[in-house]
Amino acid sequence: MRILENKIIVFFTLISFSIAGQDVRQGGTIDKDLHFHLINVSSGLSNNVINAIAQDSLGYLWIGTEDGMNRFDGTNFKVIKKNLKKKGEGLANNFVQSLLLRDGNELLIGTDGGLNIYNLRHDKMALIDYSDGLLDNSISGLYLTDKKQVITTTYRGGIQFLDATGHFAQKSSLINRDISSNEISSISMQGDSVLWLGTFGYGLNKIDFRNKVVTNTLNKENSFLPSSAINSLFTDSDHNVWIGTRHGIGIITAAGDSIVLRKANLSTKGLSDEDVLCFREDNNKRMWIGTRNGGLNILDMEVLKAPEHPIQNTWFLPENDGTSVYNRTVSSIFMDRSYKMWIGTPTGLNYVDPKGEPVHIIRQNETLPESVSHNRIGALAGTDTENIWIGTDGGGLDLFDPVTRKYIHYKHQDDHASSLSNNYVISVLQDSKKRVWAGTYRGGINLMLPGRNGFTHFLQGKPENGSDVRVLFESSDHTIWAGTNQGGLFRYDERLRDFRYIESLRRIDIRNITEDHTGRLWLATFGSGIIAHDPNTDTSEYFYSGNVDNLPSNIFFCILVLNEEEILAGSRYGGLVRLNTKTKSLLNITEADGLSNNSVTAIIRENNHYIWLSTFNGINRYDLRTNEVLNISALDNIDEGGFNVGAITRSPGGTIYVGGNNGINYFNPSVFPGLEQEYPLFFEELRILNKKVNVTDQKKSILRQSLTFQDHLTLNYDQNTFSVDFVALKYPVSSNITYSYKLKNYNNFWINTRELGTANFTDVAPGDYELQVRVNHPYTSRKAKKLYITIVPPFWKTWPAYLLYIVIAGLLIWISIRYYTERLKLKSSLVLEKRQRQLENDLNEERLRFFTGFSHELKTPLTLIMAPVEQLIEKVKQKELLDHLHFIKRNAQTLHHSINRLLEFRKTEEGLSQLTIGQYDMGEKIAQWTENYRLLAKDKNIRLYISVSDKNELLRCDIEKIEVIFNNLLSNALKHAVRKGIVNIAMFRDNHMLCIQVSNTGSGINEEEIDHIFSWYYRAGNSVSKSGSGIGLALSKRFAELHHGHISVNSKKDGMTRFTLSLPTDVHFENYSELRADTLPQKPSMGEVYAEHTETPAKGEKIIRSSKDRDLILLIDDNPEILKFLDGLLKSEFDLIHAFDGDEGIVKALQYIPNLIISDIMMPVKDGIDLCSTLKNHIATSHIPVILLTAKSNTESMNTGFEEGADAYMTKPFNPVILKIRIKNLLANRIKLRNFFLNQTGQDQVPAATGNQSGILRREKDFLLKMEELILKQSEKEAVNTVSLISEIGMSRTSLYRKLKALTGLNINEFIRDVKLKKAADLIRNENYSVNEASYEVGFNSVKYFRKIFKEKYGMTPVDYRSQPPRS
Repeated sequence: MRILENKIIVFFTLISFSIAGQDVRQGGTIDKDLHFHLINVSSGLSNNVINAIAQDSLGYLWIGTEDGMNRFDGTNFKVIKKNLKKKGEGLANNFVQSLLLRDGNELLIGTDGGLNIYNLRHDKMALIDYSDGLLDNSISGLYLTDKKQVITTTYRGGIQFLDATGHFAQKSSLINRDISSNEISSISMQGDSVLWLGTFGYGLNKIDFRNKVVTNTLNKENSFLPSSAINSLFTDSDHNVWIGTRHGIGIITAAGDSIVLRKANLSTKGLSDEDVLCFREDNNKRMWIGTRNGGLNILDMEVLKAPEHPIQNTWFLPENDGTSVYNRTVSSIFMDRSYKMWIGTPTGLNYVDPKGEPVHIIRQNETLPESVSHNRIGALAGTDTENIWIGTDGGGLDLFDPVTRKYIHYKHQDDHASSLSNNYVISVLQDSKKRVWAGTYRGGINLMLPGRNGFTHFLQGKPENGSDVRVLFESSDHTIWAGTNQGGLFRYDERLRDFRYIESLRRIDIRNITEDHTGRLWLATFGSGIIAHDPNTDTSEYFYSGNVDNLPSNIFFCILVLNEEEILAGSRYGGLVRLNTKTKSLLNITEADGLSNNSVTAIIRENNHYIWLSTFNGINRYDLRTNEVLNISALDNIDEGGFNVGAITRSPGGTIYVGGNNGINYFNPSVFPGLEQEYPLFFEELRILNKKVNVTDQKKSILRQSLTFQDHLTLNYDQNTFSVDFVALKYPVSSNITYSYKLKNYNNFWINTRELGTANFTDVAPGDYELQVRVNHPYTSRKAKKLYITIVPPFWKTWPAYLLYIVIAGLLIWISIRYYTERLKLKSSLVLEKRQRQLENDLNEERLRFFTGFSHELKTPLTLIMAPVEQLIEKVKQKELLDHLHFIKRNAQTLHHSINRLLEFRKTEEGLSQLTIGQYDMGEKIAQWTENYRLLAKDKNIRLYISVSDKNELLRCDIEKIEVIFNNLLSNALKHAVRKGIVNIAMFRDNHMLCIQVSNTGSGINEEEIDHIFSWYYRAGNSVSKSGSGIGLALSKRFAELHHGHISVNSKKDGMTRFTLSLPTDVHFENYSELRADTLPQKPSMGEVYAEHTETPAKGEKIIRSSKDRDLILLIDDNPEILKFLDGLLKSEFDLIHAFDGDEGIVKALQYIPNLIISDIMMPVKDGIDLCSTLKNHIATSHIPVILLTAKSNTESMNTGFEEGADAYMTKPFNPVILKIRIKNLLANRIKLRNFFLNQTGQDQVPAATGNQSGILRREKDFLLKMEELILKQSEKEAVNTVSLISEIGMSRTSLYRKLKALTGLNINEFIRDVKLKKAADLIRNENYSVNEASYEVGFNSVKYFRKIFKEKYGMTPVDYRSQPPRS
């Protein structure tokens, strides 16, 4: 190798340098303005320290950082890190040091924990580490040879060669033995035969790649290298090797020459820093060099051809305004496939287009000596040169030289009278005489003459005097015009050197002025539309919404004359208006036509074809020929803060400047026709039911490879709600890009998205679809990206299922026809049934008329009965007869009441019931009616309570009908209340309703019956209700409704039942007769009828006399009248016990063991049938004869009673004589039965028994046999224990006594003795026992006593009894 000390080696002494006051970009190789973009953690990057950058075959950018790897698509980052929960997934270590793409779909990732291989297509991560043969897990470099072999270098393990199968070749061991150090920092190849290895402190190693041997080692001591510490190696397109060291750059050319570049104080003499970290060559033969402390250097590689000439180098020292890199350290540089440069720094990723960007930006940078005064731009104006006047809203006036990028600032100074009137410059003009006019906000006009720095002030004062100057204009006759806010139009008088107010236009608000070929001024106003003013004649023509059809607004910000007939005006909120001033027709261009915003703030002409517009949101180009709009707002650097009114100008060279709220955008419009560019569009992610679908190897997997590589999806029918994410790879950011998508065969219209690349679909029917997505960008072809989607139908929507449906449908049709024919038959039967029901209804009506007529007929004989009874009561003095007469009177009154209720019911059925209204004290009435039921309640042992909230409560009503309702409710409550229960009566107010509530404790009403109890003839399912007529509650409901009230019921099973009558207190009645309060004649109520002269035995329970030969009869009935009648009939011959319901009857039957029971069938709690069944199945009462009394005379009812064990059945009304005969016969039969049991061997025979009597006989015989068995069992061992016997039989002593007495006529002791005697007699006669033996066998200790009682029973001694022949 030749080392040329003077000509080829360019050596610069290491010196300090200062660049204060000079541009950071020195040199002329980069003649365009570069704009650097910063992407860091705030953008989504996992870490700001960038170590490596790569781009895959699709165009995605991969970024290796100190904390994970990132995939960047211009919008989002996909971050891959080490998975701490699932080992084997994710990176081996989050510190990524190098990246390498192999075969387009494999990304090799060198980490501090080994080598990861990521399969992009299948989204799988593999790992090669120390256990797989890697010499060291810390990867320092990766290199791909021309033959696709991967060379890996490590920090402490040297070099290794990796084949396609993932195995390491053994030849690397020879190299590692001979190289200067195993701590490899960098690697590169020169051609296909030379491999260069850089080390961290031991120089550079040259390796013969073919033979895999080290041929040379270069270091600072033995070569041209400025340092032995090698940071980086790079081979350029000419096969020159660039060596970055800690003290400069060494270059080994393809010819073998050496060049050294060092740090210098000027860019034309060397580098900005000596510590060089990285290299990258762009497509213009420029080397991009990253340094540790000097930012970025861009070096023209022509230096290698002519090293004797000064180098062409540009420094980019760190800045924060986008004019340079954002950090002094550049750790990695990468050029993507579109030749854009990506720069890795410790503060994030920088992006720059080496060609420069079509739109540039000027913003305030206080760190630079040369900068615009303020970011809010109020006005822009050109000069006869390329310089631009910039009026800022708060920073004064600036003159900008775009060539030198220097500024001259003019500001208001309080101590300088000739300075700007204020710093709020909102209009500016340099006229043909090079005078500068600056209009301010409420500061008037400032005039600066050429060659002077001071200003003359005009239009000072209030806004109405013209101090708020919005536009300055020079007409073709060189007249200066000023348009103001609220002050109107002013004209500058050159002779008077002052502005003159144009009075004819008044104090209008002017935003822009232009001129046509005739010299007329066209004014864009705020609120007055468009005005054409002729200065020569001082006349004006107005165009506003009142005289121009479809004019979208009267507020205009800018105006431009197109030709003799047309003008172009930008409105607020109404878009761009192209107006024909002759015909007053117009064309309105809006956002729907592609305009970025409907508020157009400024207009300027490019040429005869194109007009440029600024809006509240972006910049647009309007084509005068086609009326098409080009929206360039999606380009980088476009101010997102909107653009200000009138802030636009065009330089003589054609550059257009547009001012906004965040700086100035400037561009050369001629470059836009060549900006066509396609952005790759990819589908990234699939979500079903908002859950991400991952790539798996399963057979039924939806994604077997990444969605990016898949063009067809197959989904099940239940996966038809899904989302697809997509992205266009537009760098550096795609946040200013929009998309449109449609799902063909689902929706055939395009759906626009605002920067969000997601297509959402819900409940998509099974079928084949085509998802089409396109990018909305002014420089793309809008070609759609397609993804085919098939949604598989469920089985029930497939052809086999359809065939099955056809079969089922045929069957259903057959069934339907069959059903139709059956329905016709049913319809015919229903017609017949309807006729039958009509006949039944007619029959019911006829029956009702009959009963009503018959009731009328009954009233006459009833009157003839009651009148004589009344007379007899007055005359008869004998108590017994008087009781009978009262009894007749009460029941006659009851019958009379029932007839009246039946007649009243008939009236309500025919709608003839009429109210007789009077005003009554309801508290008094309720108390009076309740008292009538006191005795009845007392007889039934029911506690009756009354509670009246207001005793003076007056109510207008028909008192007779209210009494009927009350009596029905109270009588029902007493009838259904349990014995010793409670009946409560309460009256209270509820708003405008008077409520009367009757409640009782009883069996309650079933929930399913509550809705029916107010129906005619309906009777609830309990036993008590069966005795009613079924019209009481229905009649009460009708009477309540006649009063505009209602009856409600609330009942709990076996609990409290409440009936509430609610009557309005403020109702107005119609069709009624008036009656004065309390003038009706007093009639006995049902309570009076029931309670009058009611005399029951003491305590209402027993009638027992002292005679011992009287049989005991238990009477059970809930009607006190029946009990009283039976008392009078039977008390002379029998002892009587009373019970008022079935439960009480059972208790008293078990307590007293009567000789006979007479019971009603219809009773509360437990009816007579249940009572009979219970007693006949109880051992203590099974022998007692039962007579059932009932009003039912049908055969079914009687059979039921006999089946349950009843001995007799008497229907009401019954004949007292027959009842007494039936009682005597049953008691006589029981005596015969007693004799039969007492002496089964006697001569008397028991008469033949009926089936029912045979059952009773068997039960009682079994009872006696059991008693005998127990007695004999005890007598074998000891004397019979009566207590033990009672316990064994399961009865009380009294019950057992009375049952034995009833069956045998004997008490317990007598029955025991009789059983023993029978057994002894059997032993003597049949077992040949001696008298003594038989006596002791059955438990007699005294033989003498045994002989005595034996003779008393059998009439002979035991010896004589043995000699008697047995009876046949």
